[in-house]
Amino acid sequence: MQETIKKPTYKRQKALLAILDMFDGYLSKMELQKYMFLYVKEFSKSEHYAFIPYHYGSFSYELYKDLNTLERNNLLSTDNSAIKLNFRGFFGDISDDEQLMINHFFIKYRNIRGNKLIDYIYSKYPYYAIKSKISENFISYDILEKFNPSSTKTLLYTIGYEGKKFETYLNQLIESDIKILVDVRKNAHSMKYGFSKKTLQSAVEKLGIGYIHIPNLGIESENRQSLKTKEDYKALFKEYSKTFDTKKQDLIYLNNLIQEKSRIAITCFEKDVEFCHRGVIAQKMVKEFGVEVKHI
Repeated sequence: MQETIKKPTYKRQKALLAILDMFDGYLSKMELQKYMFLYVKEFSKSEHYAFIPYHYGSFSYELYKDLNTLERNNLLSTDNSAIKLNFRGFFGDISDDEQLMINHFFIKYRNIRGNKLIDYIYSKYPYYAIKSKISENFISYDILEKFNPSSTKTLLYTIGYEGKKFETYLNQLIESDIKILVDVRKNAHSMKYGFSKKTLQSAVEKLGIGYIHIPNLGIESENRQSLKTKEDYKALFKEYSKTFDTKKQDLIYLNNLIQEKSRIAITCFEKDVEFCHRGVIAQKMVKEFGVEVKHI
């Protein structure tokens, strides 16, 4: 009985398989990450994936997650270093426009492989080398320093992750030179990939950013269920402000972190800080300790 192939429905996964197909169905994990990075940066009309500077250059968590999904669906196989298609013919599953773009991409980059590929990307996109463990083999320290965000100004940042790719969120932390990410959710759990406590903590710490969870600064989830209008939020935040007497030690701790590390970000879900209690916390920090605040 012939096995039914469960092909992907997401355009990004189709593009990933099509590029792998173009390279005879076999690439190292490093090469696939780098080729997808170049394709998204220079050819694709859709931002299939976003990337962060990581231990070996440009890296996408979403791409990594998709590879696991595609392997579970028996479309490809992976080992410690390589990826191999279990079937061929995926190029025909993408649109004519995407086929044209991938063809242009393949013609330009098919002969740049391995260390030459790393060297090329580090030279052309130095920002993505700033967290690399092997950067000294490919790019000078002086160039890296120019692209490595750094500031001595003391600031309290606030950041929400609503509507953001995980990589976009992480890049905002890097670009703002955040030293400590302080999670002010009551329950640090999310259905959105990357933003539950363990995954988020692991990701930021691998980027050299500390993670601290202060659940006492959060709001009980049941108090947020019926929020619909801006007035509902104002009423909730008014009641929340009354609880600061029970949070004095947490606020003092947060201020000590700011004074010690200079660049701290408090994080929660909502994109608009006016609809998030992190804005109320920030206002309290300004009033009590005179800190300067910036919302990402």
